[in-house]
Amino acid sequence: MTKQWATATTVCGALDIVYARRNAVLAGAVYGVLLYGVMYCVVLALRYPTAFPQTDPKAIALALFPHVFPVGIPLALIARQANAGALFNR
Repeated sequence: MTKQWATATTVCGALDIVYARRNAVLAGAVYGVLLYGVMYCVVLALRYPTAFPQTDPKAIALALFPHVFPVGIPLALIARQANAGALFNR
């Protein structure tokens, strides 16, 4: 099962490379939301089944914020620069 998810993720990532280069902020935000979904709906739900998934909108927003802004968007911007050669061709 893990190999299927890894393959699906790789294929989806390869198809959206051009889109992610053009819209890095949006691609990073989507990545952050997906990261949140996997962590809270799969990993933590399997580890702590009585506490997850959360249903309080405030708790969801507080948990979603650090996945999108400090993780997803900066990673997408760094990846866009690295793919353009800006980080390595100095």
